[in-house]
Amino acid sequence: MADDPKLLIETSAPDAFIRAYRKIWLAEELEHRPLLRLSANSMATRHCLTVYAETKPIGFACLTQDDQIILSPLPKRAIPLLAEHLVQHGLYVPGIFAPQLAGLALADALGGLSGVRYRLAKRILHWEMASPVDPPEVEGKLRCATKGDRDALVEMYIAMQTEMNTQRPFDADAMVGTAISSKTLFVWEVGNGKVACAGKVDLGDAGSKYGEVGNIYSVPAFRGRGIASALVGCMTNKILKQKSAVFLSSDAADAPSSKLYKKIGFNVEVEMVNLRQLES
Repeated sequence: MADDPKLLIETSAPDAFIRAYRKIWLAEELEHRPLLRLSANSMATRHCLTVYAETKPIGFACLTQDDQIILSPLPKRAIPLLAEHLVQHGLYVPGIFAPQLAGLALADALGGLSGVRYRLAKRILHWEMASPVDPPEVEGKLRCATKGDRDALVEMYIAMQTEMNTQRPFDADAMVGTAISSKTLFVWEVGNGKVACAGKVDLGDAGSKYGEVGNIYSVPAFRGRGIASALVGCMTNKILKQKSAVFLSSDAADAPSSKLYKKIGFNVEVEMVNLRQLES
């Protein structure tokens, strides 16, 4: 019965799990985006789980080794079943990354069953834009990043991670080098030749309607001049020539970024939560 969902464990390898359900995830892409980003070859993945109501899949979860469980927007009635399964099988869940309602509900359910407690590490907003942007007229211009920008950009992205208290630090040098080679990293160059702002474009996988604007960072000395708005607007327009919509994400606590994206015309479609287990 639909009111009595059955929890089934996906016994296939992660790549088979992804292939089986990718079309379902793409239908509601912003809520399932973390699942779509799973690496098919990741050896860190421990368990792929599917919640069924009779024979229909209604929710998905992926538990990674000593890291976190990634959830789709599971129905409320399915959360206790998932929590019971995790506890009964002695599965360690140090973190939860999920749409807000599902994530908080699972944390409560796990707490009730085993006494574990979680803290809210971060709220992530998923934004969407489907119309061309009219970027503000500001000093400078958008251009593709070059090898000559590499040192400055690495320094910028190290500073960005420090400012944002990034929960999952990335190798700034590797990211910048790869993005420059693939011509997906763009900078806003001001009149004196300095890089004032930078951002990355990702056209996404085949079948996705979204291209993504990410890794937006403005040098503090150039903030408040509309440069970040111009950069995001120009990159958005580039993506919309090939995709039907643009996606970007931001920390909900970052009020300036939220103000910028709203002003450009982006709308929040999904709120995600990153929860981390408290030490006992």
